Amino acid sequence: MEPDGKPISISLDRNEKNSSLAFISHAHSDHIAAAKSKRKPKIISSPETCSLINAVYGLNPELYESKGSNDGISMLDAGHMLGSKQLCIDAGNGRTVYTGDYQMQKSRVSKPLDYTDADTLIMDSTYPDPDIKFGDRAETEMLLQEWTEKRLNEGIVLFGSYAMGKAQEIIFILNKIGIAPVVSKRIFEVNNVYIKYGYNLKSYSAYDAPDDTLTFSDNFVGVVENNTLKRVSEMLSMFHKKHVFTAVATGFASIYRFSTDAQFPISDHADFNQAIELIERVKPRKIYTYGNNNAKFAHNLSNAGYTALPYPGGKTITIE
Repeated sequence: MEPDGKPISISLDRNEKNSSLAFISHAHSDHIAAAKSKRKPKIISSPETCSLINAVYGLNPELYESKGSNDGISMLDAGHMLGSKQLCIDAGNGRTVYTGDYQMQKSRVSKPLDYTDADTLIMDSTYPDPDIKFGDRAETEMLLQEWTEKRLNEGIVLFGSYAMGKAQEIIFILNKIGIAPVVSKRIFEVNNVYIKYGYNLKSYSAYDAPDDTLTFSDNFVGVVENNTLKRVSEMLSMFHKKHVFTAVATGFASIYRFSTDAQFPISDHADFNQAIELIERVKPRKIYTYGNNNAKFAHNLSNAGYTALPYPGGKTITIE
């Protein structure tokens, strides 16, 4: 509650004009509208997320200084990417947790998901279908490494990825087999933030001259943004006169066929079974689904024996 007795309204990964505060669960572009807003609301977020927003978008959101038990606002790690958090609200109607984007499997480049008992759980709905299942992560990583080593003997290997989160996951996996990839300028800038927070990622910027350990006339591995993968692949093939093997690592590889040489279902989201696992840990009395696919997710959770509804609070949560 505000000092004047009014309820606190918190925007959930959006920029709602009627909200007192804005929660940004992580730094992906579709979640930072409040940081871009001209009204400049105070932000509930992690320092890591603010550092990423500053490095990539040149924005400096003002962090809200939580008063802990005095205002009932706290955060839990979400396991999605560096700095990703869940929002935890303790108020008169009990404890509510909003997951934001989350995953149950252990990421290589973020803190693992944390959880707490809650009366109400508001869940991300990215993967609402019970038929979509992500396999053993370690096994998939090993397949990625083996494929990369084999293709590297035959030509250049190029991965398409999000610049934040997934790119760093791929780089870490490649580093484990002694490969430091060449990366785009933006990915290199994001890597520096990860390094600042303790993740020792090794890569080369495509905009820097190679040192003695890398010669671009040799075969090499690169990581670029998804929307440039085809163009960069064609340019490298033309310039180096070599075959360029392309790949992606995404949870959507479990659903779609990409126009690449390989695809690996490594997700930074939870699948349906992981969502069930989180529900069983949190033990909520009420379950709400949030975001795209929320109606489908609620329907499938109900079919699985859980009472779930699309979140009725719009894009905000209120502390009375």
